[in-house]
Amino acid sequence: MEVTCLKQITWHDLQHIIKDGDVIGLPALAVANLPAEVLRAVLAQHDTYHTPNDLTFILANDIHSLGAAPDLDDFIERRMIKRVIMSILTASSKTAQAMKNNDIEAYFLPQGIIATHYRQSNQLLPGVITKIGLNTAVDPRYGGGKVNTRTTDDLVSLVTINDETYLHYTFPSVDVALLRGTYADQQGNIYLTQEAYLSECYHVALNAKANHGKVIVQVKALVDDYQLKPNEVVIPGNLVDYVYVTEAVS
Repeated sequence: MEVTCLKQITWHDLQHIIKDGDVIGLPALAVANLPAEVLRAVLAQHDTYHTPNDLTFILANDIHSLGAAPDLDDFIERRMIKRVIMSILTASSKTAQAMKNNDIEAYFLPQGIIATHYRQSNQLLPGVITKIGLNTAVDPRYGGGKVNTRTTDDLVSLVTINDETYLHYTFPSVDVALLRGTYADQQGNIYLTQEAYLSECYHVALNAKANHGKVIVQVKALVDDYQLKPNEVVIPGNLVDYVYVTEAVS
């Protein structure tokens, strides 16, 4: 078995990974599990180089911290976002206005479908097939989860199996996974010891790697190998491309 080694990157390095048109997987809930320093670096990249643009964000929840950390509005202000796929929008007022103004494409889909579709994709299944969402606003007969007229691609379709009607959800693959852990060891294994919840971060990492994408994990500190219990590893090092150690706990 190949032994992976930690690849620690700097603030400067963070500004040269995400490209125009990338699909970003961000498994955070408000500020919980939010890689705030990584997001700040991406915003700084755009302020300096005017790139990346035309980004797609896939997130099961809204991200916000009442100004203490970056949120979707910061990306909207810079016109960096092409599309968002999410389940709820609670505190990102400028993002909501951009949706209303047809400035971005937007989908509202069930939270559980978004959170679990990564696992389905990793199993080489053709998306998620389920009855969840039938006869609701995500049913393609009633809008398919599309928020405005700018949003035209169909992510939800009807399928019939054994004379039963189901919804078939498909999602774009993740180009860059932006994750947060607490610790990383010298092999790049990630521990979420002090995080609020485990989220779908493991499956987001798998999805990115299956798509030849990149996985960036922000952590609080580095630890020696075997300093922590092996069974506490949540994201194995062979799924992690880059580790960024932040000086502040965000």
